[in-house]
This record gives sequence, C-alpha cells and structure tokens, in this order.
Amino acid sequence: GCRLVSSWCSMSAGYASAISFTAAGIAVGASLASLAYNTFRIAERQGSDLMMAETTAQKLETAAQKLEEIYAAAVADLSAVRQELTATAELRQALEQATAIKLKGELQAPSTAAAFPVNVEQSLAKQDTAAEAAAEAAADEAAVAEAATEAAAADAEAALHARCDSLFVEQAFAPLLETLTAALSSGRGAPEQLLWRAARACKKLAEAEDPKSEVRMEHLRDGLEYATRALEAAPELGAAHKWYAILLGTRPGSTADKIKSSFAVKQHFDRAAELDPADPTSRHLVGLWCYEVARLSWLQRKAARA
Repeated sequence: GCRLVSSWCSMSAGYASAISFTAAGIAVGASLASLAYNTFRIAERQGSDLMMAETTAQKLETAAQKLEEIYAAAVADLSAVRQELTATAELRQALEQATAIKLKGELQAPSTAAAFPVNVEQSLAKQDTAAEAAAEAAADEAAVAEAATEAAAADAEAALHARCDSLFVEQAFAPLLETLTAALSSGRGAPEQLLWRAARACKKLAEAEDPKSEVRMEHLRDGLEYATRALEAAPELGAAHKWYAILLGTRPGSTADKIKSSFAVKQHFDRAAELDPADPTSRHLVGLWCYEVARLSWLQRKAARA
C-alpha cells in the first residue's frame, strides 16, 4: 500500500512538472506571436513610405524630361524668330534706300521709274508677311515660356515632395514639419499635399512624447487641424481622409465619446481606401478598426449607446 501511494505521488509530481513546462511554452509562443505581429506592422508601414518615395522620384524624373523637351523647342523657335527679324530689317533697309533715291530724282530711266512702284509694293508685302511671321513666332515663344514656367513649377513641387518623403523615411520629423510649414507660408506647391504630410509629421512627433504630456496633446491638436484643412482643400484626396481618421481617433475623451467618434473614423478609413486602392495602409486600418470594435465588452457597448 505504501509503495502504491509513493508511486502515485511520483506520477502526480511528474504531471505537474509537465503541465508547468507546457504553460511556459504557451506563454513563450504568445510572446513570439505578438513580436512577429508588431514587426510585420512596422515593416508594412515603412514599405508603404518607401513606395511613396519611389513614386515621387519617378514623377520628378518625368518632369525633368518634359522640361528638357520644352527647352529644346524654345531654342528652335527663338532661332526662327531671329531669322525672320533679320529678313525684315533687310527689307526695311532696301525700302528706305529706294525711297531716298526716288525723292532725290535719281531714277531717270522710264522703265526703272515704272518698275519702282511694283518693287515698293512687293517690298511692303514681304515686310508685312515677315512682321506677321515675327508676331506669330513671338506668340509661340510666349507660349513656350509659359509652358516652361509651369514645368519648372511642377519640377520644384515634385522635388519638395521628394525631400519631405525622404525626411519622413529618415524619421527626421521636426525638420520635416519645419520644411512643410515654411512651404505653406510661402505658398509653394499644392497646399493639400503639404497639409496631409504636416498632419503625419505631427502624429509622429506626438508618439515620441509622454502619453499624458501637454506637448503630445498640442502635436495631436495641430495634426488634426492640418488634416482638416487638407480635407477642405481636397475632399477627394485619399491621404487626407486617412490621416484625418488617424488623428481623430487619438483625441482624448471618455470611452463613450471615443466609441461614438470611431464611426466617423471608420467612414474616413473607408473613403481613403476607396480613393486610393493602391495604399495598403488604409485597408489595414479598416481591418484594425473592425478588430478593435469586436473586442469591446458588453458594458462598453451599453455605455456607447447611452
């Protein structure tokens, strides 16, 4: 009997050790799964930012090629204008000489005198034609100059966007926000493209501060203001909807207030995914919103309905 009891105790101790090791293994597996999920989200976010930077660089290269083509066309048109002006000057000089000869009475031969008015009319006709050609060439030159100015402005705007995206990838958020605010103050580039980037920079600066600090709250308020202005400037811009929803979801408040505002957040996430289907972040945020709502407890749901 004593041996049976001793054997039973040994077996119980072995089962307890096995259960303890199994629980420890499950805890380690859960930690590794959480770490893998967080790593995936960071990699996905950085991949989206790098894709945006590459797209901006391609647009910049295309704009530079167009500018070179416009410049070559402008040089050719200017050469044609110079030739027309030279021909006009020569005709005018010949006409002045013929008029001076006629006034002095040096044309004595009848055949020469009879041919003189015809030559003058032909010279005048050629002069008018040259003047019209010069006017058309000047108009073409103005159009080419205007197109070159527009291309240069587009080139400068693309370079500004590329610079801002590069600073974001480098996580230089403070210099990025300074660059964006300076560009907004000077009126350079499309304001909506600068505004949503400023909202994004404010969100990143807020993440680096203490959760309860006033500096963090100030960054979040500024970011929401930038995102609101971006939506007002371009209601059909997917990035404006995305960052407005992100910053709207970070506003402080009670649980009931956050749940009620979350439906507006969901609407803007859906709109961002609709306007920019190539952006994986918006679709990811829609799924994350659904997951968080599914985790709400019964009491939280009741509080939201109150």
